[in-house]
Amino acid sequence: MIHNGSFYRDDIAKEVGIDRNYAAKFNDTYIANLALSGRVKDDIAKDDLSWLLRFVRTGANLGIALVRDGSITLIVGSYYRVVDDDKKVFRERYYRLYQCELPGGFIYASSTVIDFYKPSAVGNCRALSNGEYHKYHIYGDGSIKQVDLWNF
Repeated sequence: MIHNGSFYRDDIAKEVGIDRNYAAKFNDTYIANLALSGRVKDDIAKDDLSWLLRFVRTGANLGIALVRDGSITLIVGSYYRVVDDDKKVFRERYYRLYQCELPGGFIYASSTVIDFYKPSAVGNCRALSNGEYHKYHIYGDGSIKQVDLWNF
């Protein structure tokens, strides 16, 4: 899992029975990984991600890969808490995640890369909606199939 944002680490630990003192030694992303790995069976389901998003403190720009023999499940997306305060516009810009077309494919990139770095190799980009996650299966032969689009 790659993660930009923050989870309520102690709440996740309590929910899944991880000792508070043990959890305190690690960051929120690690504890979220432990908890999510205990939920996932054969594949990552929408309910698994929905459960994890209950613990978002600020945001959850996520890349999650479940690697199995012969295939990979990949989840990519962005969610952030909408708080009506003086940081609302900043928060939306900061957590914005883009899907951009490239020759032969596409990339997902943060607002930092697209809005500030603006690489010339990146073509048409669109910002994902808040709560939008994409699920892919990547097969051993290199083929890729988008299997779900989730909105939370």
